[in-house]
Formats: sequence, C-alpha cells, structure tokens
Amino acid sequence: MRNLKIILFVTVLILSACSVDLLPKETPNLDGTAWVLVKINGESPIDTATVTLSFDGQTVNGNGGCNQYGGDVSYSLEGNLEFSPLFSTRMYCRENGISDQESVYLSALDEVISFSISDGNLFFVNEAGETILEYMSQE
Repeated sequence: MRNLKIILFVTVLILSACSVDLLPKETPNLDGTAWVLVKINGESPIDTATVTLSFDGQTVNGNGGCNQYGGDVSYSLEGNLEFSPLFSTRMYCRENGISDQESVYLSALDEVISFSISDGNLFFVNEAGETILEYMSQE
C-alpha cells in the first residue's frame, strides 16, 4: 500500500510538471506599428504602388497605392479585428491597374474579421478563414 502511495505521488508530481497552458496566447499590440502590403488575395501587389497601413491607438491610416485612407479600428487580444467605414482621398491614379488594385484593397479591409502575426508578418483573415491580406513590417 505504501508503494502505491509513493507511485501516485510521483505520478501527480510528474503530471503537474507537464501542465498545458490553456490560457489564450496574447495577441501582439498593433498600436504604433506600420506595415507594407506584400500579398492581396494571394497575389503580389503592383510593385510601383506601395500600399501601407499604420496603427495609432484606435485609428488606422495608410496609402492604398495612390490615395490616402484612414479610420477607426478595434481589435481584441483574441485576434478579432474590425475597421470602421474608412475614408479615402480621391486622386486620379494614372498608372494602369493602380485604381483597380486600390479598390480591391479597400474592399478587402472591409472583409477582415481577424488578424495574426507570424514570422514578423501581419495577416488579415476574412469570415471564410482565408488570408486576404499579408503585410511585412515597415521599418
């Protein structure tokens, strides 16, 4: 009987040392970060149109490749993210394809429901679970 108690004690001790962290991992704070778009719907953006995104508290701003845009954002530690309706300037973009890409980009921002950061890149995901936008850190 004494050996059984010792075996149980040692088993409990070993199992407690192997505890699993069941708490959600903390999502990085986006405040003060700046990003450059590297993929939009799995495709590389037009290389002559740098698309940017910056977080400042609960606001965002950036350049869609031609026009400036901005608005409010809310996100949680669980990785949920939602943009308010964004405003955008309306300059004419001469280069072929820039206006179309910018339109697709701004529409994609409306579809974002969550984000994650992996290997230094920021990923935005839509309701279907698809990664629709990927950014690298802007330094």
